[in-house]
Amino acid sequence: MMKSMEQIHRVKELQMQQQGPYQNAKELKMDVKTVRKYMAKEDFSPQVPVAVTRPSKLDPYKATIDAWLKEDEQNRYKLKKIGYPYPCV
Repeated sequence: MMKSMEQIHRVKELQMQQQGPYQNAKELKMDVKTVRKYMAKEDFSPQVPVAVTRPSKLDPYKATIDAWLKEDEQNRYKLKKIGYPYPCV
């Protein structure tokens, strides 16, 4: 959880005064790791999440599926001719 901007500014002020993270943490009653994090950080603007595009699980099989569909397209009329009871799309 991000601290308030007032606390972050105070960490940065103390950093400018050459105080270390342990001194800052004790003075501000914050964890040392949190103080270190804000001392190292320069840009506090919110980061926009980047969408990750992953390949489809079917990508390796697309050629096979396309071949099956093409084959079924050709067999559609044959199935009707022999009396296949279900609709052929």
